[in-house]
Amino acid sequence: MPEDKEESALTINAKKHKIKRSDFDKFGENLKIHSRSIAHSYARLKPWQEKANDFIMHSFLPAEMKSGYKKIIQFNMNKLGIGLL
Repeated sequence: MPEDKEESALTINAKKHKIKRSDFDKFGENLKIHSRSIAHSYARLKPWQEKANDFIMHSFLPAEMKSGYKKIIQFNMNKLGIGLL
């Protein structure tokens, strides 16, 4: 089966792949969401990343899959500019 290159089932700022924080910002603006609310939403994701990593580490997945999932989360959080330091 060929790998799916789309990052989203729906278009965000007329894109389905290579989506960046600016695309989500524009999407929020188009929905008339206040910029402070958008920034607050990003801030709420940071604690989720730590919880997700803990969940992955305590799962029964093989070590290589744990590492892979953590890399995917880190990559996407970095694209949003909110990855762990």
